[in-house]
Amino acid sequence: MFDDFEALEAAWERSDALFALLRPDGLLERPIPLHRPFLFYLGHLPAFAWSHIGVALLEEQALDTELDELFARGIHPEDAAAAAAERRVRWPSVDRVASYRDRVRARIRSSVSRLLEHEDPYARQVLPLVIEHECRHHEALLYMIARVPTDALLAPASWEPAVSAPSCPPVRHVQVSGGRVTLAARRDVGRFGWNDEPPEREARVSDFELDDRPVTVADWRSFLDSGAYRNPKLWLDEDWSWRRREGINHPDAWRRTDGGWRVRSLFEWHDVESVGGWPVYVSLAEARAWCRWAGRRLPTEAELHLAAFREPAPLPRGSDFSVKSPLPVDDSPPNAQGLYDLIGNGWEWTSTELPPQAGFTAHLRSQPSDAFEVFEGRHFVVVGCSWATDRRLIRRSFRNGYPHHYPYVWATFRTAAGEAA
Repeated sequence: MFDDFEALEAAWERSDALFALLRPDGLLERPIPLHRPFLFYLGHLPAFAWSHIGVALLEEQALDTELDELFARGIHPEDAAAAAAERRVRWPSVDRVASYRDRVRARIRSSVSRLLEHEDPYARQVLPLVIEHECRHHEALLYMIARVPTDALLAPASWEPAVSAPSCPPVRHVQVSGGRVTLAARRDVGRFGWNDEPPEREARVSDFELDDRPVTVADWRSFLDSGAYRNPKLWLDEDWSWRRREGINHPDAWRRTDGGWRVRSLFEWHDVESVGGWPVYVSLAEARAWCRWAGRRLPTEAELHLAAFREPAPLPRGSDFSVKSPLPVDDSPPNAQGLYDLIGNGWEWTSTELPPQAGFTAHLRSQPSDAFEVFEGRHFVVVGCSWATDRRLIRRSFRNGYPHHYPYVWATFRTAAGEAA
């Protein structure tokens, strides 16, 4: 458990570093309309920690009833009307929220001996829960930060510039042998797992064909130039309606300038020609339009699992925050099946919908019900991780799911062919 306390301190340090990328007046900014302002997350992370460690486990009293309630739930508003109502919330001052955070941390630090002596088996899982919750929010904070104007950010001197990648080899279609694939993971006694990490199960996958690399920025430029965003035949009806309603004419992180297309990383804008070998990050709706344009399809969750985990693979370099932007899709050697970039440079969209599960219950008595809410709408599974995913979260059972019209997450895709099982 001592290792968990060290990991919690490291997670707090990283949280502080991420909030420090914003100017003080930027904490009330809301760069993604369906998310809350940054200030909310400054308070939500300690509120979550205290509710699970202090209140649920140690049976302590609330530290600040008003802030405990205000910052309790991390799920973003479900629709634009709810988001608009939240804009009228009178948020507390930055100083008050920071003081609340510091009080929570101090109380948890002072409770180390009690936690170590606690006989409840739950005590062994509550710290991993709090640590991983903090780490999951780090990635979400980063893609929010990536939508703040670059001149409003405080880039640290140690931040390394993005790796340029003008091009990469042409895509190859690799034949992948089918077989049985294990999804999720065995629920060992005492092992922490999120609500949306279901018990281990097997699936049968038929032979299929898979791109050896994700679709790149350079590939997407060709799609744009073809007029695909103006061609309703390439889009599902619901996706076309969304594209027109929201005015979607290019990926969220792209901008047209007099000099041509530019792509955003955290602190910089890059000419498309200089980063053509990066994976493209798009919504599922856009990925599905590409597949129609290319005469291909998206792989299923089981297919990508078979491709990614059939052979042991090293942890991606970007998952420990040593890399802070995408890498070229061919930056690392291919796996044993000749496939590049399956884990670590971007979540990968699948055609698998994240459905409600019969008998779905939380594994811990105080575990948040966030995953239950994920299952309420149309969310689709993404596999792998991005360069901003913490190394701690990378395991075969860990999965994410996002709405098909959600353009903000660092999610890419590759195409498949053959009959999906």
